[in-house]
Amino acid sequence: MTRGEVAGPADRGHPARPRSKGAAALVVLGLILPLLESAALPRAAEAQGQPMEVRVVYQPLKGSEPLYVAEERGIFARHGLRARYIKMFGGGKLFQALLAREVDLIVNAAFATPLYLAAEQGIYGKFVHPLNWTGQFRGKHYGPQSILAVRPDHPARALPDLRGKPIAVHSFGSTIQASLQELARRGGLDPRRDLVLTEVPFSRHEAVLRTGDVAAAVMVEPFFTVARKRGNARSLGGVIEVVFPDALISAVWTSEEYVKRSPEAVRRLQRAFAEAVDWINANEESDERYRILAKWTGQEAALLRELSLSVEYFKAYPDGFTDWQVLEEERNLLVKYGHLKRPVDVLRFDPRR
Repeated sequence: MTRGEVAGPADRGHPARPRSKGAAALVVLGLILPLLESAALPRAAEAQGQPMEVRVVYQPLKGSEPLYVAEERGIFARHGLRARYIKMFGGGKLFQALLAREVDLIVNAAFATPLYLAAEQGIYGKFVHPLNWTGQFRGKHYGPQSILAVRPDHPARALPDLRGKPIAVHSFGSTIQASLQELARRGGLDPRRDLVLTEVPFSRHEAVLRTGDVAAAVMVEPFFTVARKRGNARSLGGVIEVVFPDALISAVWTSEEYVKRSPEAVRRLQRAFAEAVDWINANEESDERYRILAKWTGQEAALLRELSLSVEYFKAYPDGFTDWQVLEEERNLLVKYGHLKRPVDVLRFDPRR
């Protein structure tokens, strides 16, 4: 494993500053031209039989586990890949780095704000492999992974009790925001008038709850469980999982330019991630699994074991993703609440197209 200047599981990351939807759109428009460039390095490595170097930017979250396993178990190496890692917080920043060709691969939300803003401009990211899911898998229910949380002493018992109160979400225009709006509608609220939302990175949700800067936050794991055990958070229920009983949470993305430049690297990556998922599913309770997770996320192995066996699951797609209806459902919700101007064609996220 080689690492960049800001790299590796042991480093400390810094939360990204919130970015508005309008600002993200300007960034996407401003980065169209760099996509026209091309580079020959991956093809040259392939021709010479050398490992193909892939620059990967990731957030050190538990749901990115297949990435960590592929590295630590030597799966990337067996597939002729050598990854260089950059740790970064904030989904918008990751996608900007991808568009600017600073990286080749990002580990991000399954359907993130910058991805659909770019798609509206005709720039489609390419979906390499899914990561974590919630819902039913092999006879067991996993989830929730996203939780509407308040302080333990807060009087609210359900979302309608938070009418007019500030609620933190990690990103405006996200599937989490749209799901919260849908739950508000089902609860008798006006999603546009009664929800007061503020943009705060996941890593700061516990802090803003504790200080009272917000009344609630849509937290994800492991942040929620850590905050709950510290006495700083209480659950009012799931969010995405209530709207989408089987939800894809995050995925591995690349750019259309990279697919054209190095299609063989993309195929190798798909097979490598699928092999990593197979290893995870075959070693659900092994100590090695949780040592790897702890190393890359900085969380305690015992906590990771507790969450991994109840919160999320992984499925392998060695020949490419096929369950596009999952993204279509999320897209439709984003259109419903005005986060998308039109239904983008999710099939164009397929690297084969």
